[in-house]
Amino acid sequence: MRKSNVQNRGPYLVISKEYALAHFPHETTYLTLQRPGKSKKWRPRFYIRNDGRVYMLRGQWSDFVRDNHLQEGDICLLLPTKTGRKFTVTVHILRATKSHSRGERGTGSQRVGPCHGGSSTEMTSAVPVKDEPADGEHVPSESKEVSDGSLNSNDSGGPSEESTDGENMFPRSSMNETTDESLNSKDSGGPSEPPYIVPAQSSLSRSQKKIVKAKVQAIQCEVPIYVVIMRRTSITVYKKLLEFGARYATYLPAKEQRMVLHCNGNKWNTELVLRNGRRLFLNGGWPRFVHDNGLRLGDICLFELNKNESKLTMEVHIIPREQF
Repeated sequence: MRKSNVQNRGPYLVISKEYALAHFPHETTYLTLQRPGKSKKWRPRFYIRNDGRVYMLRGQWSDFVRDNHLQEGDICLLLPTKTGRKFTVTVHILRATKSHSRGERGTGSQRVGPCHGGSSTEMTSAVPVKDEPADGEHVPSESKEVSDGSLNSNDSGGPSEESTDGENMFPRSSMNETTDESLNSKDSGGPSEPPYIVPAQSSLSRSQKKIVKAKVQAIQCEVPIYVVIMRRTSITVYKKLLEFGARYATYLPAKEQRMVLHCNGNKWNTELVLRNGRRLFLNGGWPRFVHDNGLRLGDICLFELNKNESKLTMEVHIIPREQF
């Protein structure tokens, strides 16, 4: 484990291209991580950059790091398996000893069980290690704002949020979008998931950012939160529509379907619709949602995508304009 794998803000794990091509999915998707003998599971995102040069685990990889108290120098043995369409990675953790953390020399060995019919192998390391179980608490990470930015900008080191999964991801909008804050990490491995995304045509004031960041941290969603300032087209014109910008649309299905909105214990059935073959809007019951919740110009809505529901579902958190 290196610093970029276990850092407090946005850790990620890069998988070598050769190994990923042989043993991991060939598209951006979610995997299941598990520990031997442990019931808890994690669902990090396996991300492939569009140019096929970067393969990485991120998203709930940070939860795995925190819950298992991973530190620099620890060793993780990843054993990927596929059952039908489900990919699972079993992770064996070998802990670096305290003597190694103090810079002392030492050697250690760990016997690794047979893999796919192979015999046991004595693995000797220059780092003394010990296998430890882990159960930990989740510690929320700090967040940063990312606008619904350009998906065609030059990559300066880390991967962009583009996906190669063309069947499941929504096509990019033709709107001229710019990123408010770069997602690229200083480490060449790449960025973490952005905690929240703001449409390109919007910007948050300092007071709005402070309140939104606190709310996003409290929500702790594995998918970025979509932050929308209510405008005339969304709440006052005859045909009220809410557009999901191109960057956030990559997290939504690329087809029209029903979407259920939840807010304050109530629910509304809405429609996710495509316009011009590639722009994604919320329609149908959206006007009713606006009316029932008394939305006004300047109010802010935080859209939290719930990936654990069988139906496409979003929890909507409303921040009244008076709070700013």
